[in-house]
Amino acid sequence: MPTIKVPTLKQFKSLTGRSGIGKVFKTKNDLDQIFAALKIHDAAGQGMHDGAIAALRRIRRECIAWLLNHTNQRASHAAVQQLLESSNLRFLAVMEFKHFGEQQSTNAPAPAIKPVPNLPFGRELTGNDVKRVGNSMGQNLANETGPRHWGPNVDNRMRQWYGNYVAAGGTLSIGAWADYILPANAEDDPSGMFLGGTALPNLPSIRERAEGVKYCTPSERAAYKISIQGGKLFDANGTLYDTSGRETHFSKYGWAIFVLGFDNILYSNSHLVNLFHHSSFFASDPVQCAGEICCIGGKVRFLTPKTGHYRSSKANFYRLLSFLSYHEVTLANVLACPAPHQHPNYWLGTEVFAANGDEPTSAPVLTNHPPQLTAPGIPSWPIPPMTI
Repeated sequence: MPTIKVPTLKQFKSLTGRSGIGKVFKTKNDLDQIFAALKIHDAAGQGMHDGAIAALRRIRRECIAWLLNHTNQRASHAAVQQLLESSNLRFLAVMEFKHFGEQQSTNAPAPAIKPVPNLPFGRELTGNDVKRVGNSMGQNLANETGPRHWGPNVDNRMRQWYGNYVAAGGTLSIGAWADYILPANAEDDPSGMFLGGTALPNLPSIRERAEGVKYCTPSERAAYKISIQGGKLFDANGTLYDTSGRETHFSKYGWAIFVLGFDNILYSNSHLVNLFHHSSFFASDPVQCAGEICCIGGKVRFLTPKTGHYRSSKANFYRLLSFLSYHEVTLANVLACPAPHQHPNYWLGTEVFAANGDEPTSAPVLTNHPPQLTAPGIPSWPIPPMTI
């Protein structure tokens, strides 16, 4: 067990001149809350049980509060800063001793996607084809396939703060640190000035740092399954699929994200940044195509292969259109954008499908992305309403 010791109440009073003859001349009561915290710690002892941990955290909080309220240098500053340092070191040592055995379970590596070559599109896939066809990974997915599947922005911040922890001698894995050290530091030091730079305004939410991006199991993935009957899309509950109340980070309200898996099933859900991405459906495994969809009352209106995780190409997008056509979706009623990363040109789905993986040579129906809605609704449709 680590030998780091926290001063007793009697020792701290001696350091601050609040014992013996000195207490006669020290009439200020500004250290009373720290004294109370030390009294609780003395009673809890130097163990690693929950009561001792709570007492250490209370000392840290009271020392930080005192330092924030007494910015001018005073005689007690050195003693309070020393107490904060010793209580924090003791806290870290106890937490590492207590949770070292749990770090592997909180730091399991994510599966790695393996880029494989695409086959020519234009026919239904067979079982052997499925083994050979796939997508390359985008940088967002490469960043995400780490211990906690954090999105890139969260991952960058978490690794910076974890680096501070390691530099100070921390030994827990990044997953265990995120579960046991970071939350306590954020609660005890909201300013981020004393315990590892965890200022709350920049701290990812509890859900973001604890869960990261969702990676579905097969049974969980079934909840997002889209079936197609008579050319119309239905959700897993058998209801006509409608995205008017859904949203994505890029296209906002009225849209959802989708993937077409190698099981030849379409899956779709809202996009929750840092929580649910295109990679969520198949836990970062390859898919035939990924992108965004606007579907109203079971009828597909807009389609794009917009994804920062899977590098869906025009050929992948053609694979999706081939799949929808096979299931009798009327592509003449769909506006499709085969290259949203290059330009937002939309053609009728029939034109894009006929281009066989290239862009149509005809003039696009729409040369701008539909207006981004700030509330649930249906993105504007630039041609006469769908007839079927």
